This record gives sequence, structure tokens and C-alpha cells, in this order.
Amino acid sequence: MATARPTLLLLFVVLWMKSRIVSGQSSASVPNSADNLTDVKITFVAGIYEGNDFIVAEGLSIPGNESSFSYPTDLLCDCRVQCLRNKSCSASSLQIVDGVSVCRLTSNHARATTFQRQKDATYIFKAETPPNIFYGIGTDNLFYHVPSKSLGYSSAVKSCQKIPGHRLAKYDTASDKQKEAMRIIQDYVGKQEMWVDNGANFTYLSGGKIATGDGKMSSSYFCQANPLNIAW
Repeated sequence: MATARPTLLLLFVVLWMKSRIVSGQSSASVPNSADNLTDVKITFVAGIYEGNDFIVAEGLSIPGNESSFSYPTDLLCDCRVQCLRNKSCSASSLQIVDGVSVCRLTSNHARATTFQRQKDATYIFKAETPPNIFYGIGTDNLFYHVPSKSLGYSSAVKSCQKIPGHRLAKYDTASDKQKEAMRIIQDYVGKQEMWVDNGANFTYLSGGKIATGDGKMSSSYFCQANPLNIAW
């Protein structure tokens, strides 16, 4: 489903894509496991045109068997642009392979990728992937991704953790501004009931209020990230 840009979004334009050499990149935080990438450092970059937004994740690379195309380059900007020009490309990574700086492209979205953790590698994915009904910076300056497929609670938690830098949205420790941002997004996607992490299992946001389910019911959910490194 194509995602329109809601007027509520405050898109933070990052003038960041200068050419970078792989050997000069900084090391990333290492995720706890391959299935939990919440700790990965990310940056959200708003594109000049609609649909050109992307997210940069540090310390992750695409395995060779999941790459649709690869070529030698040491320019991160070139690696990103190659994916942007390719409609079937969901993500790219700049990494060292056998001592050579290589750009790999893949049609797999973030939740479908078997990531390799590699020092100084950089993974870049189009913000509209994985499939969603909403993505973008909310009024609280946190990034939100609402997947298009409804899931049970435990599956929703795991689904968010597979996206670099994302988690199931925290509600119990959220500020009033963050709670309001979630309610605005919930209204935008049709006031659906949506799973959130309220410090206890099986909690969801319904009509702006917290409710508890059995965890098995299929529901929409908020994946939340912090690319601007604010208090969350």
C-alpha cells in the first residue's frame, strides 16, 4: 500500500550524504542478537522528492546470498543512489568483502534480511520499506513505522526488533508529547487498535486509552525509533 506523507510529519532534512570511504566510518553499537536490532544506531534522511526518504543503519551489512547486485566502490553516496535508481531495490550496504570496499543491493526489505554485523559497514534502506501504512517523523520527533500486516503481541514485538534501530513503541515511560504523537498517528491510520509496550504484556492503544488483550488477537502496532537521539 502506498504511503502518503501526512501533514503532521516534521521531516528532518539531514545534509549528510557526502562521499565517505569505508575505512573512515565509525564503529557501530553491536546488537544483542541477529533478531534484535533495536540497539543499532540509525539516521533518518528526508529525500528531496516524496518516496525518496531513507534510513542509514551503522554496523550492518547484506550477506552475499541475499544480494541481487554488487560492485566495487568506496562511496556511500553512490551506493545509496544506485539503490534509489533501481525500483526493485529496497536496501543497499557498503562493506568490506575480501579486503575490497563493495556496494551490495537487495530487494529484501529490512524484516526479511539476514543481517551480518560488520564493523564499519553501513546499511541503507528506503524508509517506506518494510510494507507499511505509515512511516515518518512524528510530532514528538521520534520515527514511527506502522506495518501493513496485523500481528499478535509477541509477533509484533519481534517484527519491530528486526528493523534496525526500532522497537515496539514504549507507552508507560513516554512523555505526554510522545503519547500525543502516537494518538495522532493512530487517528491517521483509521483509529485502529494498536499494540504498544506499556510495561506489561498484551497492552494496546484503543481510542487514546490503554487496554489489555489476550496477546493472540491480530492488531496493528507501532514500531518506534530514535534517529534524532532525543530523550525517549
